[in-house]
Amino acid sequence: MLAQRERTGTLALTAYPTELESAGAWWADTLQSCEGTPALALDRDGRLVVAAVDRDGRMNVTRQRTDQQGMVLEHWVRL
Repeated sequence: MLAQRERTGTLALTAYPTELESAGAWWADTLQSCEGTPALALDRDGRLVVAAVDRDGRMNVTRQRTDQQGMVLEHWVRL
């Protein structure tokens, strides 16, 4: 899993589910405001956790949903 800040100022994610990097990456824009470098981690259940600071300087966090297949994220929570 990779994360980056797009030129538009939003967070985009990509993954290599086949572990075949030569197949290329398809970036998905989350539309979440992102200033600086986003952070990725795994929670104790092995779910992806994504954190990003928005334009107002507030931290926003989301996690991978467990009720759906693939890399579907929950709603963002502003801390």
